[in-house]
Formats: sequence, structure tokens, C-alpha cells
Amino acid sequence: MPGEGELPSDPSAQALNEAIAAFSNALNDVQAEALADVEARASAVPDSPLLRLRKRAQKELKLTPRPPTPFHAPSEFTAQEATRNRLVRTPADPEGADYADKRGRFMPWLNQPPLGCAVRWNFGTNRAESNAEPQSPPSRLWNVLNGYAPDSDTMVAWLLSEWDFEKTQDAPAAYFGHAYCDLSGRAYLDITLYDAWSSGAGMDMPDVDTIAFARKLLRDTSYVAPLPADAHRQKLYDAISASFLDYFKYRIWIESAAWIFVNPEADVLREAHEPMRRRLLYLFGQEDGDVDRIGERLKKMGTRDRFIEEIDAAIQTDDSTDKTIGRFTKERAEERWAVARAAHTALRARQLLTD
Repeated sequence: MPGEGELPSDPSAQALNEAIAAFSNALNDVQAEALADVEARASAVPDSPLLRLRKRAQKELKLTPRPPTPFHAPSEFTAQEATRNRLVRTPADPEGADYADKRGRFMPWLNQPPLGCAVRWNFGTNRAESNAEPQSPPSRLWNVLNGYAPDSDTMVAWLLSEWDFEKTQDAPAAYFGHAYCDLSGRAYLDITLYDAWSSGAGMDMPDVDTIAFARKLLRDTSYVAPLPADAHRQKLYDAISASFLDYFKYRIWIESAAWIFVNPEADVLREAHEPMRRRLLYLFGQEDGDVDRIGERLKKMGTRDRFIEEIDAAIQTDDSTDKTIGRFTKERAEERWAVARAAHTALRARQLLTD
């Protein structure tokens, strides 16, 4: 036990995992009371930049219900084949072996935010969408224990609404936001075309989806199923690939900015993109975390390549780069620890954290 006036030590990772397990196994009313206490204490920590931004986000962000993940309909894009019942799409069984195989191959979790979310930004519709089902109590507890104040998902979506400036990417975002479907017509509603393409794994190219791209983005009606394996089809494949790459480069830049702004240590970057973290943190430090000024800088730079070029040039000539980054990351760490320690206190008071 700590002495008088002495703060308890921070719990180990094992102790926190045990606390989450104990919470998850508790009765619903016990969970509700404990979570209310945890989130109230986390929301009552001393005022900080992130908590002020969270309040701004709660006021400014309009939420719309998230619709089911769409998939391209054979009846719309391959009507003749659909009429012959040769092309029918139905949702795949989430518990089936096919689904497990696709999850393992396309790794959709690589495109997920670093915190549990009930609110997400849709790059295609430019809307913040909320789940029909609320975030589970264990997920909400995990967030706070990891330093994310309640409604941090709303704040991240709001940041994206402020920084998502490139409207020419709306149509590709909407297209790649459709569910991945295999050649047998199984639709994997938790795996998008974006997930499949960004995984780098080999994938099928059903005529339904390729023709949908031609008609919706290229306004080209010359493609009709079944597509023959010729130069005309290859031209379409190349156009889809180029469109995805442009969208991918844009999205990971803007999305990573929002996630790293909230948590500089968030494990959200693929290994090849890890140098982006230092560049983003330098920008945030330069602008003292001012969301509006950061948004203006991102829009002015215009592309991820231009961003990299300009920030690298600035870093190269700035002897105070490490101080600029260190100041910002230290402030964020202090904010997150204040939230997490408030949660530790609440769980200890209820004997759910015994360390």
C-alpha cells in the first residue's frame, strides 16, 4: 500500500488485463455502475487541450446512422448475367471458414483506428456515422484505460471532418468502401474493397465490381460482362489500380494525422509508413496543436508527397526539431496518463483492479 500522500504505482499490463477480464465477467448492473464511475472520473480530469477539443467536437459534429456496408449489385452492373442467375450476391457467413480465410488474407484490422469506436468518418459521403449498436462496455473501459477519454471516437471523426479536404477522392472512397465479394457471390460485409486492395494480397476481380468502377468513376459503359481477357479489360484494371493508389496515399496520410494527433504513440502505421509519424508530430508541434492551422497547412500542401517534401525540408534546417516534437508528445502523454490514472482509481475503489 502507498504511504500517506503517496500515489499508487501504475498497474502492470497483466493487472490491467485481469481488470478488464474481471469487468467483462461482472453482472450487467455492476458493469454499468463501474463504467459510469470510470468515465465520470476520466471526464473530470484537469482541463487539457484534448478535452477542450473533445467538447468542441461534441458540439460541432453531426452524426448520422451508419448504413449497412453496401456491395455492388449484379442486377445493376451485370444485368444479363444476373437475369440468367449466373451472378447472385449474398452475405457470407461471418462464422464460416471462407470468412476466416478472407480476414486472414486481407487483414482489415490494419485499417482500424487505435481505439474502440462507435463513430467513424466516411471519406466517401463526408459524414460522421454512428453504429446502430452502442460500443460495448469492455471496449469503452479499454479506451479509458489506454488514455482515451469518453467520446474520443467522436473527436477523431471530427478531426477527420476538419482535415479531409480533397473532394476529388470522394468517389474513389465511396467505391472502395463497398464490401469485398468473391467470384462465388459471397459478400464479406466486414471487409471492404479498400481492405482487400490495401492488404497487398492477391484477390479476385469480379466483373460486377470492375464494371461498377467503369460506370461510376469513368462514366464508361463500354464494358459488358463477361469481360474477355484482353487489352480493354487490362486498361480498366490499370485504372482501378491507379485510382486506389491515389486514394490510399491520401487516406493514410489524413487518417494517420487524426489518430497520431490524439495519441502520438498509436500503433497505426505500417512499417513502410512509420517515418510519417515524425513528420506529422513535427507539424503538430509547429502549429502548437491548433486544429484549424494544421488543417490549413495540410490543404495547402495538397498531397502526401508534397507534405513529405516540405516537412522533410523544414526538419533538415531546424535544430529544434526534437524539442518541437518532444513538447507536443509530452503534453499528449500527460493527458492520456491523467485519463488512465483516473480509471485506475475508480477500478481500485470497486476492487476490480488489484495490483
